[in-house]
Amino acid sequence: MIEARVRHAAAVALMAQASTNATLYNAALAEFERAYQLLEGNPRRYLELKNIGDCHLGLGQTDAALDAYRRYLREGGASAENREDIEQRIRQIEDTLGSVEVLT
Repeated sequence: MIEARVRHAAAVALMAQASTNATLYNAALAEFERAYQLLEGNPRRYLELKNIGDCHLGLGQTDAALDAYRRYLREGGASAENREDIEQRIRQIEDTLGSVEVLT
């Protein structure tokens, strides 16, 4: 639990500096993912998935961000903190996605 807190704090500090720096986003992502792993069995573990999704968004990885946000809602259940915010993020991402059909 202590290591998870340390990794979470390190990731938050990296995110504060990341802005458009992919290296820092990747470093923060690794720390959040490790914190998530370390929190197995903890009922608040799902909260790290928002941070993981935010990192993926910062890296332009919308599919991975959507996956993390959806897992956040699923693992957090009906009482997930910030449910409306996460649902709004999902809608915003989905609104930017499209598809292309190529016929030859």
